[in-house]
Amino acid sequence: TGSVFLAVLVIFSVLLVDLFLIAMVPLWDLTFNNITVVHLIASLGLSVLYSVHIALSFYLVDAPNMPKPKQRVWKARVALSRIGSSVLHGSIATLLAVTIVGIFAQRSYIFEVFFKLWLGIIIVGMANAFILIPILLSVLGPTPDYQKKKMDRRKSFQQRMSTMNEQ
Repeated sequence: TGSVFLAVLVIFSVLLVDLFLIAMVPLWDLTFNNITVVHLIASLGLSVLYSVHIALSFYLVDAPNMPKPKQRVWKARVALSRIGSSVLHGSIATLLAVTIVGIFAQRSYIFEVFFKLWLGIIIVGMANAFILIPILLSVLGPTPDYQKKKMDRRKSFQQRMSTMNEQ
């Protein structure tokens, strides 16, 4: 992600999704077995996708010159407007596929576990990505000095170009 804070935030979000899923297992009359654990492990990957896209978009947005708290809020809004629809479309497509599998959930325990846990992954993962992550980023998110960053990029580019010209 380019930022230790964002990486910790994404890890926190992923662990929160797993915590909610573990809490949902007994509520949905499921048992902890190999099938359940496999889906809990798969939830790690899917919940990372939801959270990291929003966090990375926040990190890559260059905010205008304004006070830091306003920069954070501005960056969170722009991040959601840039990547939010793509994350939402991906989660809706996954939800449709899970719903189709859910139609067959009455016939098999494996399908029932799949439907219930993946429904939880999608709902909790989207809630973290669209509510928790933007709120935390708008309050605590990193706001690097973009002028310094731009000068460092320019200097690095010029060094690479001079190295290429010498060869």
